[in-house]
Amino acid sequence: MVSFVAQKTFNCRGPDKWHEAYDCRTGQNILFRVLPHLLPADNPQQAELASNVGVHGNCNCRECKVGGTDDDRETNEGYHAHFEVQSMTARTTEETIETIRQQIEAACLGQMDVVKELQTKTGVKDTIAIYWVETLVGMAKEKQKVISSDLKVQDRHLRGLKGTDREDMKDKIREEIKSLDPHRDTTVEILHTFLLGLIKYIFYETHKPWDKKKDHIFAARLHSSSTNGLSLLLQW
Repeated sequence: MVSFVAQKTFNCRGPDKWHEAYDCRTGQNILFRVLPHLLPADNPQQAELASNVGVHGNCNCRECKVGGTDDDRETNEGYHAHFEVQSMTARTTEETIETIRQQIEAACLGQMDVVKELQTKTGVKDTIAIYWVETLVGMAKEKQKVISSDLKVQDRHLRGLKGTDREDMKDKIREEIKSLDPHRDTTVEILHTFLLGLIKYIFYETHKPWDKKKDHIFAARLHSSSTNGLSLLLQW
């Protein structure tokens, strides 16, 4: 029942999907939309929420797969890819979960180098999963030291999870919140992305060679500028 309701909610959500209902309190017919919660935060936290490796990674965008090694970025294709919108490179919740699952599977075999290779290649690094990845790698290495030759013991381990128990274990790893996509629902942080990022450095680069004389000239011209149209009065 819970999964049915969750699926119905997922299918009904979206900014362009309106639904009719009757408001008992006002006694009127109304329209409503089902919109998921956003994940507002600063850029590092949003990268963490989207299971992204962060600004220092090769693929450091939480919304798309643009990036690569320094050599890849310096090619014509790699450079121009940073300024183009390509739907095929957009990250999805399903792909991110699958990548995390692959990392956990590699950890179960004690292959930490494979885990790091996947993180570097995809830019997916989940802070919750990494705890279990490190734990599983340690456990796998300990178990690999013990080579069992008893067929009964081997059989017991192989048949330990079967049927619904095996599926339940898979479901736990593949668990996802259908109504929330961190790659789409982490809003752009205006302060550090633009005001203290792009805008700050544009202003800095355009005025850093000035001397005091040029500062005074700029101030005089700025004060002489017309401010008409820069603000609009509300008409009530």
